[in-house]
Amino acid sequence: MFCLGGLEESLDIKSKVLSGLKWSALSKLLVQLFSWTSTFLVIRILTPEDYGLIAITSVFFTFITIFTVNGFVTSLVRAQELDKKVCSQLFTLSLALYITIGLVISLFAQQISVFYQNLQIENVIYAMAVITPLNSFCIIPNAYLNIAMNFKAKAICESTSALVAAAVALYFAYSGAGYWALVYSFTAELFIRTLLLNCVNKNKYNLAFGFDSLKAVLSFSYKIQLNELIWFSYNKLDTIIVGKVLGIQQLGIYNVGVEIASMPMTKASAILNQVGFSAFSKVNDDLAASKYYLGRSIKLLSLIVFPIFLGISAVANEVIVIFVGEKWLEAATIITIFAFVFPFRMINAVIYNFVIAMNEPRFAIENTVMICFTVIVALCIGVQFGIVYTALAWVIGFMIAFLLVLIRVRKKFSTELSVVYCWSPSFFVSLFMWFILFVLNMELYKYNVSVFVILMAKILVGASYIGLFYMIFHKDELKSVLNK
Repeated sequence: MFCLGGLEESLDIKSKVLSGLKWSALSKLLVQLFSWTSTFLVIRILTPEDYGLIAITSVFFTFITIFTVNGFVTSLVRAQELDKKVCSQLFTLSLALYITIGLVISLFAQQISVFYQNLQIENVIYAMAVITPLNSFCIIPNAYLNIAMNFKAKAICESTSALVAAAVALYFAYSGAGYWALVYSFTAELFIRTLLLNCVNKNKYNLAFGFDSLKAVLSFSYKIQLNELIWFSYNKLDTIIVGKVLGIQQLGIYNVGVEIASMPMTKASAILNQVGFSAFSKVNDDLAASKYYLGRSIKLLSLIVFPIFLGISAVANEVIVIFVGEKWLEAATIITIFAFVFPFRMINAVIYNFVIAMNEPRFAIENTVMICFTVIVALCIGVQFGIVYTALAWVIGFMIAFLLVLIRVRKKFSTELSVVYCWSPSFFVSLFMWFILFVLNMELYKYNVSVFVILMAKILVGASYIGLFYMIFHKDELKSVLNK
């Protein structure tokens, strides 16, 4: 048995976690009904070159965000309190770093364009350098809402900005703006999100001179930033390598495949990170309680994500043909491959939040370095044979490292096998579903059935199989989430 400082506190944290997940998930789901439709339509309109160009540019500004935002928010949430002086100094430091690094990248914009043999990259870099410093204005509001576990307000802010971004992208894509539609969409999303988050934020901040109060925050945040920069190196290295070795057009196909396959992960990871880390931080002084929540989080996550992603893998070809057009058909194989690994990436994110909340950033860095090394080695081999083998190499490299992470976590925290491997039943149940759909696909194609009918048949069979299995074996777990 473990103690959480009283049964009432335990139930309160559990209620907030489940309520936060529910609010965030519901808002994201409603938004995605429109956002995904918009994304598919925009992909149908734009070209692989458009997406390849934006993918290259995004690499540089993702780097800035990791370096100047992510670690700061995590440090504030870890401290569970917000001091006005600290908030003001942290905001000022972030803004100064954003502007400085943005200017440095802008100075090399022409050289970057020449390196990738695409002069349009230069203008996009200039535009992004002006827009992205707005991220600094989100640090304090994000930390405040996470500490308060007010995920309802945060979900509303992020969902509204996502809806606006989807509408902007669709409008400008239809207007013939090309890749600029994606830039305008990003600008609208960031501006609206910044505005709304600051409207609900109750912790005020302003520009400050001097950083004397940041020692404690920076001593923790630099480890988080180092870890995420290492994560960035393996998570975005494929973009850099594919763009240079195989060209912008192939990069566009590769990136769209990854984007479609990762849609549920991209949205759900934000939910898991904001809810999960806040929850682990609340009980970080009780290892037994933290391990309990780790196991529950992984199990509930696995019940949801494995059927979704392996289902996406099974219908990749039909999704591409129906929703984005046959010019993107090469991306179907990329979706099929990457959909297998994204559930494990999400589980790894939960483990990362647990490790950081346990005040073990060095251990987290070691895990990330191990993943980075194996993925980079695999990528350098796979890219020599095209985008399909690049995707396979990424997945194989990550899975090898992920299994090693599980072994290390179990040893470090004396975690039971039932905790770190509780995802296994959901994976094998979903894998069996994938094989059923594969056989169904082969049979239906023999009779020249239309692509739409094949898609509907796969969805119906897959949903029926998973639904029946869960109703028999996992009814209580799902009910515990839905009733909160």
